[in-house]
Amino acid sequence: MNDLDEFDDRELTRVFTERADGLGPGPLSFDDVRGTATSIRRRRRVAGGLAVAAAIAVVVPTAMIASKGSNTDGPLPPATGPTTVSDTANPTPTSTPVMGKPHALDVRDLPTGAPPRIDYRDDAAANDLRAYVALGTETAVLVGEKVTITRDDGGTPHGPYPATSLASAAGGGAVAWVDLKGRVMLWDSGSSTEPVVMGDSGLQGAIIQALTGACVDGGPCSAWVSGGKGPEAVATSVRVDRDGTVSPADPSDTVFLVKDVTESGQLIGVSQRDDYNSCSSLVSATTQWKTCKHTLDAFSPSGAYVAASDSFHSGDLNGSIAIYDAATGKATTYRVANAGDSAFYGYFAWEDDSHLLFSAYQDGKWSIVRMGVDGAMEYAVAPAELGDNLSDPFVFAGDAAPM
Repeated sequence: MNDLDEFDDRELTRVFTERADGLGPGPLSFDDVRGTATSIRRRRRVAGGLAVAAAIAVVVPTAMIASKGSNTDGPLPPATGPTTVSDTANPTPTSTPVMGKPHALDVRDLPTGAPPRIDYRDDAAANDLRAYVALGTETAVLVGEKVTITRDDGGTPHGPYPATSLASAAGGGAVAWVDLKGRVMLWDSGSSTEPVVMGDSGLQGAIIQALTGACVDGGPCSAWVSGGKGPEAVATSVRVDRDGTVSPADPSDTVFLVKDVTESGQLIGVSQRDDYNSCSSLVSATTQWKTCKHTLDAFSPSGAYVAASDSFHSGDLNGSIAIYDAATGKATTYRVANAGDSAFYGYFAWEDDSHLLFSAYQDGKWSIVRMGVDGAMEYAVAPAELGDNLSDPFVFAGDAAPM
């Protein structure tokens, strides 16, 4: 037994696995499931798609941008036309990431490495900014429950359109959202002047979790949507294709709440849940495994790894973070907030296929931490007093689904 197994048995299995044995898939209302996580997840599709784009918890006052070695004082432009910051340097040219305390989510006194290599903003809470996606000469911005398509040349924006969430296609040329009636709306940046209705999910409180296919020029496009079905609003996920066809998201009926889907067909999501814990599963044509220690949230850009968070969400921030090997179902690293090691995090995104970025809050300060798949950490943005623990100032370019 290695130290990872030993720690799991002592700190996690003792608390949760005994409850998971009796878990069942339903009926369970969508509000019950959504209520366990009051955060907006940051997912792979866009942040890695600056390798392709990225993964995807909730939404401070306007802060200072730390990017390319410089800071800028003063308020940022409105969230309807976001100013982004990025860096193309090697992820860690200026420091050596450290392992820190074994398995502790403690981000104090880390070395500082390169700024994030994916776009981000640090005024999210001040502007109620939940997500933004670059689309060539346009940008899709989700503020509150409205999506606006802004033009980089300063031209007249499109929208706002009612929306609960936002997802982008792997190629970066299209985005989709679900309106307040449960309809999936598609915006093709190359040809759209108005969003196109892909189809009606038929779900209550529906949100879009992923968008697969190029989704441009009439090409293949599928939206993966979660919501409540029927009079009791039983938690359900469906696939909505461009032609309006609606089908179960997971034909194997293993996952009832989809979190992310890869272009190759790998799917992750919640497969079991009760009032105390949940279990998540990965399902593909060749692989299937389950964990009751974490919630599987987001694939890395290549689909080789999976970012994971608390198995049971009961607050605005997360106190557990892990990375799993998608092929084996084994955790390559994980960290837990313990007494005295009380860091918590909100947004997270894959920076590349081997590094995860997350916005961390500890000792009254916010930072962006870079963590490798081996668990080694460093600052990508050094700690600063940017608001309280309910006001995550950072948001990474990418999708957002309030789960």
